[in-house]
Amino acid sequence: MTPVPRLTKRVAKPRTPRTRLSAEAARDAILDATEKRLLEVGPQGLRLQDIAQALGISHPTVLHHFGSREELVDAVATRAMTKLHAELIAAFEDLEVGHDKNLAVRILERIDHVLRVRGNARLFAWLLLSKLKAPEKTLLRDTAHALHRIWTARGKPCALEDAQFAVAFTSATTFGLALLDRELFTMTGLPNTDAVRGRFRAWMADVMAKQM
Repeated sequence: MTPVPRLTKRVAKPRTPRTRLSAEAARDAILDATEKRLLEVGPQGLRLQDIAQALGISHPTVLHHFGSREELVDAVATRAMTKLHAELIAAFEDLEVGHDKNLAVRILERIDHVLRVRGNARLFAWLLLSKLKAPEKTLLRDTAHALHRIWTARGKPCALEDAQFAVAFTSATTFGLALLDRELFTMTGLPNTDAVRGRFRAWMADVMAKQM
């Protein structure tokens, strides 16, 4: 007689309790995941479902915090620019106190990291070209005023317009380089190497130093 197999009761594994994040922590986690995803697929390929899946949350949860994909992308760009702006102002204050001749290079390296390495230049361009977000008018203005204050304190009085021109020139150059990345050097006949990019930053810092 064939023995009847005994049925064993499947025991469910205990679920690991999910840590409930505060609203601010949840927003930061979503922004971090979105920034990482944007580097991989760009703004056009971003899907809220992918962000939710990466974080182990629901799609409606993402919408609860940001409303739409466009608002989420805008929040990522705004956070990046706000952080960069704060770091530039702090760097200018260090320059005012310490007279560090290498600080201009470090400032340009920081801008390059935010705009090119982290892919924010493409993000900003997408926001502007799609007319989803008007540029924040106070960020570069405050930077220009800080630069003008430093020049004046160093005994180099100049018109505010000169500082505004300097910030506009630096912003346009660094943004264009980040947006075009290596293609810009190729079009000018330069090798596509990080060494060339570093020498370009040093050359540009020297131009800035002559004004500062």
